[in-house]
Amino acid sequence: MKNNRKNYIAFFTANFFYILCAGFSVALAFLLQRIVDSANTGDVNVLLYYIGILLALWAVEYIVNLLANMFRIKYIQEMLLQAKQHRLFYIFFNRKKPAFEDDNRNISFFTTDADILADSYYNPRVRMVLHIAEFVFAMAALIWINWIITVSVIAVTLLPIFVTGFFSSGLSKRKKAYSEAAEVYVDTVRECIEGKKEIIAYDKQDTFLDRHTAENRKLELARAKSNLFQVIANNTSNSLGFLTFVTALGLGTYFVMQGTMTFGYMIAMVQLMNALMNPVEGISRSINDIRSAKEIVEKAGETVEPVNSDAEISIQDFKDTIKVNDLGLSYQNDTHIFQGLNLAFKRGGKYAINAPSGYGKTSLARAIASEFTEYDGNICLDGVDIKNIGLKDYHNLVRYVRQDPYLFNDTALNNLTFFSPNPDKETLEKVLAITRVSEFLPDEAALLRPISNNTGLSGGQKQRLVLARALLHRPKVLILDEITSGIDIETARNILNDLFIDKDLTCIAITHESDESFIELFDEVIYLAGNEN
Repeated sequence: MKNNRKNYIAFFTANFFYILCAGFSVALAFLLQRIVDSANTGDVNVLLYYIGILLALWAVEYIVNLLANMFRIKYIQEMLLQAKQHRLFYIFFNRKKPAFEDDNRNISFFTTDADILADSYYNPRVRMVLHIAEFVFAMAALIWINWIITVSVIAVTLLPIFVTGFFSSGLSKRKKAYSEAAEVYVDTVRECIEGKKEIIAYDKQDTFLDRHTAENRKLELARAKSNLFQVIANNTSNSLGFLTFVTALGLGTYFVMQGTMTFGYMIAMVQLMNALMNPVEGISRSINDIRSAKEIVEKAGETVEPVNSDAEISIQDFKDTIKVNDLGLSYQNDTHIFQGLNLAFKRGGKYAINAPSGYGKTSLARAIASEFTEYDGNICLDGVDIKNIGLKDYHNLVRYVRQDPYLFNDTALNNLTFFSPNPDKETLEKVLAITRVSEFLPDEAALLRPISNNTGLSGGQKQRLVLARALLHRPKVLILDEITSGIDIETARNILNDLFIDKDLTCIAITHESDESFIELFDEVIYLAGNEN
């Protein structure tokens, strides 16, 4: 994932201020040494002088630390904004899609995974610079005071870093398990909310409450395991870090007793030990966090293969035939939906595809609409594999009206025009008449009324509205998926009668309808008996 300019500015500015803070920590240690050793002079003015400098340094350090944290927060904010936008871009533009995408994996990225990215990846990346700067400055100061103590401290300091590797793999597994549990939990909650009417109608509230309780418990257990393992790793690192403090304190006291070091320098060394110990613990913790977030970072970094616009074939019109050649499609468990399917749809033809329930009619429609590309065989428009046609060009020619229409939380007009400004009024009125949308949206006031997927529109009204949306974009090929599922036969027949007046429009209707007056509207009815696989 590439950083934009704002990210770079926030990242480097935060680190600049953090490096200053690290320098202040070392300066504080030496000021403490001067204050303590000023007792040997017996001059109160010297004491007050160094205390004044200390207070001034504290005030400056407070402001610099505040600025560092402000830019750190800004960096995390910008990175999360970019990561979520990047993920949505991937969802929209990834053409190498399987037929059956896991939407819960995508949804969880914008909730649980985003929190993990912030806490266990972006934040440690920034804090790591502070820890390293503190460590380097404190180490340089310690060497200047007493190299023997410094060498001893280095030997003990390495222990927490080695221990980090021991915990990182386990922590990564637990955070991955937490992310996966969150995906399942989000799906459970969504089913409970979206299916609440059915749940209440069949008096299954207790069943779904139990299901929610089970998945909620799994989620919180996964969260607790991840947090507990994190606490164990941090505590182990902190405990080992304490050995550094004991080593420095013991050796420092020895050198004071020997008269080779002042008591003020020993106090400075203790302060520097804090400036050394805390970074070691912080580095260890940051490495653990960053490694544990590896799976989420990889998900955030999933990229769409760059489209070579020169390699894409631009097609502006449909002239002859759509051919389905040896098409094969399977579920993720390798169970065949269909295999070796061959079909042909001539320009201007009106086709009904009839097949038993569960045959994969909707999957076939989605494949022809180029909603996914993971299938065997190929689908060609005028001899060109649709995988090689620019997606925008293809969708300008081919429109797919789903069985489960989706409306956005906006005006009816914006749902119809799909946010295109200044629609042609004559075309709009004609389409509304053909689809019978004008029956429930009769005037401009009704079109400007807000609607959504959950407003009081019936399933049939939603279907007619999204059919009108497709027709407003003047497709050459119209794919209808179970148009009669929400519309009564008579209305569906009247709509198709008006649609089929356009002799250039190619229509592929997926249906299980057997009503003779409906079926006879089509030029050809293709019966898929379920034995193509």
